[in-house]
Amino acid sequence: MRNKVKKTMSVALSALLIAGALSAAGCKKAPDTEETLEVYCYNAGYGYKWCEDMLEAFKQKDWVKEKYPNLTVIFSQNQVGSFAQSKLTSGAGANSIDLFFAVNAFDLAGVDSKGNDYLAELTELVYNKTVPGEQVTFKEKTLDSYNQSNRYNDVSDTSGREKYYFTSWAAGTDGILYNADLLKQYSIEVPRTTDEWLASLAKIKAAKGENGYVIMQSKDAPNYVDYLFPIWWAQYEGAQGISDFYNGIDSGRRSTGIFDQQGRLESLKVLEQTVNKTNDYVDPNSFTYEYIVAQTEFLRGKAVYHMNGDWFDNEMKTKKAEVIANGGENYDIKMMRTPVISAIVEKTPSIKAVAAARRISADAALSIVVKAVDAHEDGVEGVSDEDYEIIKEARSVIHSIGPNHTAFIPSYAVGKNVAADFLLFMATDEANEIYSKATGGATLPFRYDVAKSAPETYAQFSDFQKDKLSFINDEFTGCYVIPSENAFPLVRFGGLKPFVNSNYYTTFSMSGNTKTPQDYYNETKAYWTDAKWTDALSKAGIG
Repeated sequence: MRNKVKKTMSVALSALLIAGALSAAGCKKAPDTEETLEVYCYNAGYGYKWCEDMLEAFKQKDWVKEKYPNLTVIFSQNQVGSFAQSKLTSGAGANSIDLFFAVNAFDLAGVDSKGNDYLAELTELVYNKTVPGEQVTFKEKTLDSYNQSNRYNDVSDTSGREKYYFTSWAAGTDGILYNADLLKQYSIEVPRTTDEWLASLAKIKAAKGENGYVIMQSKDAPNYVDYLFPIWWAQYEGAQGISDFYNGIDSGRRSTGIFDQQGRLESLKVLEQTVNKTNDYVDPNSFTYEYIVAQTEFLRGKAVYHMNGDWFDNEMKTKKAEVIANGGENYDIKMMRTPVISAIVEKTPSIKAVAAARRISADAALSIVVKAVDAHEDGVEGVSDEDYEIIKEARSVIHSIGPNHTAFIPSYAVGKNVAADFLLFMATDEANEIYSKATGGATLPFRYDVAKSAPETYAQFSDFQKDKLSFINDEFTGCYVIPSENAFPLVRFGGLKPFVNSNYYTTFSMSGNTKTPQDYYNETKAYWTDAKWTDALSKAGIG
């Protein structure tokens, strides 16, 4: 769900759709009052119909009519990723929008260096209030990992009070899309481990020959490949390990020992093998294709794998229909649960023991355990409960664009209260169903399972979305969404990153590249001197 900046700002703004009360004379916009709710929605992969439909349902609620008898709703949308921040920071005199559904609001929260406080704090306004018609607060209804991502770390406040300035309006899952029909043709099961993943790449490449490719990407979204890195890292280190790293904690204390985390290196090794030019798995035109071109080529069966997100299904439905209408195959495209990193067997000795006892490879034993987890089995004979739980947790990990797709209210908004009430309504089961229905199966970051709560709506979804929903709503493993790096002060203020250089895909896929994952690892350890570490802690307010 990329930031798609179209030609010029003026072209995009000319397509603005305004719905609401207009005066009969002169078609002027309604006055900016406490009962006027002006909403902007960034129109990306999920579109904006969900927002229009949700606003319409909101207006019809009895409690809304009672509280806002003269409610006027104004709606606008465009595809300009930078529009919301520009509009918000223009101030009250130039902006009347009360609620933004936009991207990347982290730098706008709190008070900036010039004393500006652009965003309304939502802690008491939204998070600690009860969801209409339900017995939970907004915070309780929100998935824990999204609360972690959206929590504002105020380095100037030592009270420890939780603060929130925005919430996520998408919970988009990204990872590996695959052509299920082609995978069957190559007699390959959906990979459960990264060794199986790499083996499948090699097998398909060998079958296709010198000019055949396995993975299709685009020049617009190399970061979709890089999203695999934090998934495998989080699988290896666990949720606590990821959190400890970003908080600068090693063995219970803040230390540069965090840069010894082995999971970072192991994950990068798999990513490097996936995209390096020597293996030649990635279509070289990936560096030249616009994203729609690349995604259409994937739909035509030019590659078996494509890294993207669950918005692909909605974003490409028209193109897919065109491909089929023009004689193309109606391929079965799905999203797989990201394979478990094979190096995790080094942390699960009982799985290695099972491998030895059965005279199979450690990875084959790991695959058996992953299969058992997927089948919701209680365990595998010979595998300790502790090791089985490690694999269950690894299987729960997903990466989402949701933490960077944020809704916020300007601190100066005249319609602040009605905007907050709309966010509360967004957390209801009714609004969750509206969102899923309008997006064809996408989800909001709330505790809601559309398959159970709205089976008739669920039945309308594609197999692509049903498969994805099956693992993000898996009660056996749970669902752990990797938090946004920007949620941590050491990242936002101290410059902390998993590696000093994070251009993984670009580096490894270049012709003639000699840089290895170990090089990334070594240069990062060398960079973080005691002096730089102390400075980073100080800037993050935790020195």
